[in-house]
Formats: sequence, C-alpha cells, structure tokens
Amino acid sequence: MGQRQVQGGAHRAGLTYLSSSAPAGGGGALYSVNPTGSRTANFSDSPEDLMVDEAHGLLWGLSEAAGGRAVFAVRFSSYPAP
Repeated sequence: MGQRQVQGGAHRAGLTYLSSSAPAGGGGALYSVNPTGSRTANFSDSPEDLMVDEAHGLLWGLSEAAGGRAVFAVRFSSYPAP
C-alpha cells in the first residue's frame, strides 16, 4: 500500500479511507485509496480511528493530540476519490 503510520480505516463506495499520523508533529493525513490509485489530503493532527455515517454523508474521526482531544466529522465530498 505504501501509506505510513496508519491509525484508522473505513470503507465506503469503493474507497478506503486511512487516517495517518505522518508527519509526526506536523498534522495528520487522510488517504483516499481505490484499486487504481490514492490521494493524500491534510487531516487532523494525531488522528485515530474513523467511522462512516452513510445517512449523513460524513466521515467521523477523533484526534488524540495532547491537550487537544476532539471528535469531529467531515463531509466525504471534501475528500474526492483519486
């Protein structure tokens, strides 16, 4: 696969979403992966697991950054397929 420091994953509509803590201390990344390629986007710092909320078109995540823990949701439309 090639994605580094994967912390969480979820699958929806043929795409796999992987949260990554790389680069450490520099914000996280969200990988959108399908059989033909991948796309990397900026994401929450210190991301952990992911969850699909199909009814609302949201990808839920949580950040475990020291002093900044948060649960949040983003729209799938903000992270297009590769």
